[in-house]
Amino acid sequence: MNEADWLQALMEGFQAEREHSTSRAVSSGEEPLVSVCVPTYHHQPYLAECLNSVLAQKTDFPFEVILGEDESSDGTRELCLEFAARFPGRLRLFLRDRRKSLYTIGNRMRSFNAQWTRLAARGQYVAMCEGDDVWTDPGKLQRQTDVMRADSRIAMTGHPVLVGASADSPDVHRYPSGQKSFLNELADILPENWLATCSLMMTREVAHDPLSWARELYFGDWPMQVAAGQRGKIAFLPETMALYRSHAGGIWSPMSEVEKRRRILVFFEALKGQVSAEMWNAVVRPATARTQLRIAEKQYESGNYVGAVVAMASGVAVAPWPMFRRSALGFVRGAGRG
Repeated sequence: MNEADWLQALMEGFQAEREHSTSRAVSSGEEPLVSVCVPTYHHQPYLAECLNSVLAQKTDFPFEVILGEDESSDGTRELCLEFAARFPGRLRLFLRDRRKSLYTIGNRMRSFNAQWTRLAARGQYVAMCEGDDVWTDPGKLQRQTDVMRADSRIAMTGHPVLVGASADSPDVHRYPSGQKSFLNELADILPENWLATCSLMMTREVAHDPLSWARELYFGDWPMQVAAGQRGKIAFLPETMALYRSHAGGIWSPMSEVEKRRRILVFFEALKGQVSAEMWNAVVRPATARTQLRIAEKQYESGNYVGAVVAMASGVAVAPWPMFRRSALGFVRGAGRG
């Protein structure tokens, strides 16, 4: 599907969508300052915890919760209807028809559910929490909104998250593990995706960007950060306020490291149409070479020596040799010892 056809299908489908339930704030004419978007599909084991954590937010402003349910068959839809009945006036529920929300691009089936959920946002600011994630701090919305209201240059905020099956699982860890600057530019978020979807709050302008250039990618959070960086600053709060749930039923978590990094390479290539040639060469090109090196290392560790050599050669071809020399020589010496 080309870009023009994709955009037409996106907007025509969104305009045809109808709400199952409408929040009291919206129906009474009170404008929510923040919209919380919760796209969900086959999240039945996790969705109640997700929604409870969103509804538990303590704020001094009105916010709406937009729940986009993509016709799940595991009980997720029934749970959405239950929450809409238990919390009348708190949720705006959209029940999708997958005959309309699904589309084919390349050889993959994709869904408009996440985009349609964001397009329904009416708040000045839009926060994201997918249905299998959870917010762990009831002050999260207030903190992020305060930061964005205080500085009009800020187009997005994020923060560290816990990554694991649950907040108390033995293997849970904080991401990103290191410190980041409070205010970040576009160039700071291009080499590495260090902001999880469940940490993001952005302006409505960013949330409503259709991101048509990213329609073939396997993730949407990084392109949203690019859209924010093109419009302003990205603020990083130090508090850990959410859990990004890693589980076998997810899309990203079950992938091998090689598969993940190959998809990152597709993202880097797509950035050629979004950033200047100068920025791509200075920031994205070295990141591409480093990603190829990581693929080479993983391929070598698994015994795929041909794949390791191909990835190494691709990395050397992308980046100037002086930049790549130290890592490349280290890999070659390690392979020689093996």
